[in-house]
Amino acid sequence: MRGVDFLVELPHGDAGTFTTMRIMARMAARPAATVRAKAAELTAGQSPPAAIARLFLFVRDQVANVPDPRGIEWLQAPHVTLENPIGDCDDKAALLAALLVAAGFRVRFVAIGVRSRALTVVLIEVWRPGGWLALDPKNPHAWPGWSYPWPSRVERLAIGEL
Repeated sequence: MRGVDFLVELPHGDAGTFTTMRIMARMAARPAATVRAKAAELTAGQSPPAAIARLFLFVRDQVANVPDPRGIEWLQAPHVTLENPIGDCDDKAALLAALLVAAGFRVRFVAIGVRSRALTVVLIEVWRPGGWLALDPKNPHAWPGWSYPWPSRVERLAIGEL
């Protein structure tokens, strides 16, 4: 598939956010061959913590942040974001999730309300011994484990919870 895998009219508010997260989870759950190959390349010989960090830094630093057109929720398939390295927070989160799934990690999507109860940020969490680790590939200053310090709201969707 080329371009956008899902182009649907989304409901407004929480229903639209949850629909978007379910679509992202479906896309990330079955990584394309190019995504699997990139995950293998980046994680070869790495310990699990180092593999998580390498995949995170790759997406954070190599995929340019470009917002969706005003009023449109545009979702790119992870392999499209890998081939054309631009996207917004959900495109970067979907690519990072797909890379982590391809490398054998459990992942879930997280929607956060930062300044209000409205869910405005999408990031992911990856399971590793010790619990879930937050990864926000859109924030150029974030590191593995960084998350918003006082979110007003948090909603989670694990891949497989479709």
